[in-house]
Amino acid sequence: MAAPQLNNWDLLLAKKLGVAPTPEVIKFLHTWTAAEGGGATNNPFNTTQPGFGSLGNYNSVGVKNYATPEGGINATAATLMNGRYGNILQAMRSGTSALAMAEALQNSPWGTGGLVTRMLGGQGSTLPASPRAGGPSPKSLPQAAGPPALGKPAVGTTFGQLLQNAAPSDLTLQLIGQNNPTMASTLSMLKNPIPVPQTKPIPIPVANSDGGKGVTVHGANPNDPVANGAVKLVQQYLGTPYVWGGAKPGGFDCSGLLQYVWAKEGVNVPRTTYDQWGAGTPVGTSQLRPGDAVFFKGSDAITRGGQTLPGHVGMYIGNGQFIEAPHTGANVQISNLAGRTDFMGARRFA
Repeated sequence: MAAPQLNNWDLLLAKKLGVAPTPEVIKFLHTWTAAEGGGATNNPFNTTQPGFGSLGNYNSVGVKNYATPEGGINATAATLMNGRYGNILQAMRSGTSALAMAEALQNSPWGTGGLVTRMLGGQGSTLPASPRAGGPSPKSLPQAAGPPALGKPAVGTTFGQLLQNAAPSDLTLQLIGQNNPTMASTLSMLKNPIPVPQTKPIPIPVANSDGGKGVTVHGANPNDPVANGAVKLVQQYLGTPYVWGGAKPGGFDCSGLLQYVWAKEGVNVPRTTYDQWGAGTPVGTSQLRPGDAVFFKGSDAITRGGQTLPGHVGMYIGNGQFIEAPHTGANVQISNLAGRTDFMGARRFA
């Protein structure tokens, strides 16, 4: 992805733009990044803005690589604030609808708004109104739907614009591949998606005071009423929306959910995932009990004092399953430990 390799880049960009980082704003930014695709360094939306530590062009359109995440964020903010994208900023500042923000993007010169709109469930146009302007604009862009019938893609054809066309033909893929193998590979996958096999979760063994017989999915340890209460309480919040920074029933983030539930059971738990990782008692995977906190590297892991601290946490409920507030745009849900390659360990708070 072209997103800056920096934790909370989305929050930093919102701050630069003077936009409150509501869940809908964050959802819009991440959908926009996914629609852009490509691999320009530290350039989430493929801006062509010069300066800001630019390392030169990423492609023939003039999309830039940036030396640092901060440089890419500042360049992106400068582009969006250059006077041509006021409708996008206005929609973002309302903070209420990611789809409305995408529609504003679609009605701007940027180029990928139609795709972002469709990804968010709206009716996106086939092609953008006109080329983006983050720096020197390409002299010409395709004005008809679909990629060129012959030869290489026209100069100025962006990754996002190609994705907005109908499924590309084999000939088009071959022609694109002459100039950009990575783009051709991605488009080919879109045309012929690989089915994802459905697998059953593999239960993780549980050793409890019941002699190691395990527990049910929503089970409890009869000799641990505090943990039992926490497991029962956390189940009541299944379906609650994820809210970044949320720590109450109206909306939770991952660590806020655990802190709130444990507080109701009279157990003080730190607010952040990083601090929760240092609280309580370490627990081995084979010793997991309902109520234990399970930690994952996630997308927000940080390094502190030479140690990697996990960026995500959930509450184990038995039989290899846990309850989590996963990410913006999702609700509190039951997930499986099996298959999670970013699992880092567990802690027991009570």
